[in-house]
Amino acid sequence: MLKRKYANLPNWERLREKRYVQEYVKVPEFEGVVGLVFLDSVEKPMWVRHTGKELCIADNGFQWLQYFPKCKNHTVTAIYDEQGEIVQWYIDICLLNGLEDGNAFMDDLFLDLILLPTGEVFEKDKDEIEAALKVGAISRSQYDMAYREFYRLLEEIQRGYFPYKKLANTHKMLLEQNLAMLE
Repeated sequence: MLKRKYANLPNWERLREKRYVQEYVKVPEFEGVVGLVFLDSVEKPMWVRHTGKELCIADNGFQWLQYFPKCKNHTVTAIYDEQGEIVQWYIDICLLNGLEDGNAFMDDLFLDLILLPTGEVFEKDKDEIEAALKVGAISRSQYDMAYREFYRLLEEIQRGYFPYKKLANTHKMLLEQNLAMLE
């Protein structure tokens, strides 16, 4: 069964207080919805491990800038720490993304890439997509599409083409300004 994930993180129990804003953006490098979640207060920090490196990806004051590109099979989350520095880019391969009741969402196809500011790339959850195919949670065509998107993005990153690096700070500032006007 595919998991539908929403940009505004409505059911994430770790979050005690958050703010969220999103906007449709169209620039030469990107078209789609960009959302920004302010993790104002979390129950406890969230840590991940990437081959011996531990990174905090959720704590008080963190921000998650999320890209939902139009007609693409991926989403990208730039995770900022409380000092405004990017900790990692998390790339979800998805069946589709869009809007539901005004909120950006994606249907997760399990397979992920993680890009660190150092340029290191980590492939994640290949075991999960294999298990999903095996139990019939996804079709062979969905599986094949997920891997095509996964390897296409991996090749782009390795070639040095990852437009989200260039766009992230600009879109973060734009959404921070939009939220300030709403408050």
